Amino acid sequence: MNHSNSIDAVKNEVGISKHIRITHLNSPSIFETENGAIGTVLKCEGVTFDVEKDEVLNHYKFLLHRAITLLDDNFAIFITTHRHKEKMSQKGQFENDFLRDLDAKYHAQFKNSQMYTNDIYITIIFKGITSGKMGNGLSFLNRLKNTAIKEAKKSARQNQIKSLLEKVSQIKSLLSTFNPRIIGENDQAVGYSELLYFLSLFVNAGNGIKRQYAFSSPISKNIKDTKKITSLYPNGNVAQYLSTKHLFFGDTIQFQGSARSDHLFASIVSIKRYGQESASIMFDTLLHLDCDFISTHSYAVESKDIVLDSIARHIRRMKNVDDPAVSQVNELHDARDLIASEQVTMGYHHNTVMLISNTKEVLENNVTQCIKCYSDTGFVAVRETIGQEAAFWAQIPGNFKYIARSSLITSENFVDFAPLHNYRTGYSDKNHLGGCVTILETPSKTPYRFNFHVKGSLENPSKGHTILIGGNNSGKTTLMTFLDAQASRYQGNTFYFDRDRGADIYIRAIGGKYSILSPSHKNETQFAPLQLPDSAENRQFNRDLLIRFCMENDNDILSSDVIEMLTDCVHYAYDHLSVDHRTFSSATKILPIHFEKWSSLRRFLKSDGKYHEGDYAYLFDNHKDALDLHNKVGFDLTHFLDHEPTHIHTVLMMYLFHRIDLAINDVKTN
Repeated sequence: MNHSNSIDAVKNEVGISKHIRITHLNSPSIFETENGAIGTVLKCEGVTFDVEKDEVLNHYKFLLHRAITLLDDNFAIFITTHRHKEKMSQKGQFENDFLRDLDAKYHAQFKNSQMYTNDIYITIIFKGITSGKMGNGLSFLNRLKNTAIKEAKKSARQNQIKSLLEKVSQIKSLLSTFNPRIIGENDQAVGYSELLYFLSLFVNAGNGIKRQYAFSSPISKNIKDTKKITSLYPNGNVAQYLSTKHLFFGDTIQFQGSARSDHLFASIVSIKRYGQESASIMFDTLLHLDCDFISTHSYAVESKDIVLDSIARHIRRMKNVDDPAVSQVNELHDARDLIASEQVTMGYHHNTVMLISNTKEVLENNVTQCIKCYSDTGFVAVRETIGQEAAFWAQIPGNFKYIARSSLITSENFVDFAPLHNYRTGYSDKNHLGGCVTILETPSKTPYRFNFHVKGSLENPSKGHTILIGGNNSGKTTLMTFLDAQASRYQGNTFYFDRDRGADIYIRAIGGKYSILSPSHKNETQFAPLQLPDSAENRQFNRDLLIRFCMENDNDILSSDVIEMLTDCVHYAYDHLSVDHRTFSSATKILPIHFEKWSSLRRFLKSDGKYHEGDYAYLFDNHKDALDLHNKVGFDLTHFLDHEPTHIHTVLMMYLFHRIDLAINDVKTN
């Protein structure tokens, strides 16, 4: 090729921006197309569906349908699902070799398998008045250039923006269950334009551009130019800033980066023929595909008058030819009534799925699996060939003229096709611990960030609330110890109340102390509550403990005289006995011989030569306390759960909880 031909080839090459109708941003969250349409984008977490009951799914559908029916024929909506790979990483560090090795081996599995995140976007476009004489008149005015017309257009744009924002606010409120937010409103905090990032997904194989502040030297630029360069938003046509890849359309779509190895391949699957029925879970199987993809559903609302006229003509046509399909005629009558009463709208729908892969071989398999997802629901989907390029550009919001395969459907059908379903993802920000406890893999290969707490912060910590329920031998202990091991990345304390020594090995492996509480392990089960430092809190606790000693059961009620005498015993111990002699045997010597609760109390006292040692004297009537609260502690309570009455178990737990509370609040206990 000579020099002249090469220049001609460059001139004849059509730029990517020529196919993108979006030209500029009116605000960080509002874009405008070359024909004056404006739009904004909501990002939704979506709602879970895999374990929900039918009535819950129907309620989600009802909410979404109410939002869709707010849109008249001046609006169109795009629902985009971007499924993409996500690298797994967590904060925190471990201080124990066993915990460190366990974490490394657990997370190694994520290096050998792909994990995906499903991002859901709703683009709401205000097309303006597009039908009838008024629409034609506005189209003519848009082509005029004089000053008066420019002012009129500016005023019309402001009215359009107001109408769009009002509609978006209503829809956002209705979809609060789906956790929507307007992208672009938080650009300064995240450091890039979220709206431009979303728009760049389509032309970069799902690898959006996070356009940040451009570097500039204030020495070489004046203040005005420096402000322009450091803007998050480009000057001029934004479509020219969206792509970082070369696009080649052939058997597949090739996204070619600057390096030879920087390439991705894609194919587009479209609906060719619709099924007879629709349901909100029909396309959820797409969320199980083991690949990146961008799914697009568009719905351009048609004028109610046009739809009703079309239905009436169709009914007349069927009657004129004596069509035997009576049920279809009845359905058309029902549809006409619903549309006339504005309970349902109708509009033109199109759906594509752009599947993305590193190799053509893997891409072929992904296309096959995608088409199968459609065929399993009674739909016919095809891989685009001749219409591939048009289908590619039709994904981008506002590119209506590229849509080749569209069908008139009801708003109820549309919410079935794009129900905003997603898998639970958990969260890793705004956490009391600083990050999530661990990452779990869902059946759809999406990560679930597990937490013990609801969202909170270090300044406003949320309380733990997790409960784990399961049958015998279902793996509860394994799961609990694993979650504790993962939570240890934040250097917290663990107090593990165990049965049948299930966590014995684990607690010892992580360097903790494990105590078997039973009469046969008295060296581990001897406590001395009166050895606790003198404080109002400890005096109150020991008084409550003595009261419990004197109760025959949890429902027993003591007289005020008995309680007063027990209170005197505690004060006597702290005021008159040395630390070495502060035991319950010594403290209760001041009780009168006729004390009415001696029989109950002596169960917890050691022998004084006159009376036998109580059955539970080994528990609390000691000179030394065996309880040593490490940051990881386990207690085996099997004996007390299986062989002792409830009120004995109660006094033991009272002491353990009191000591744990002191430890958590960093109160000295000796």
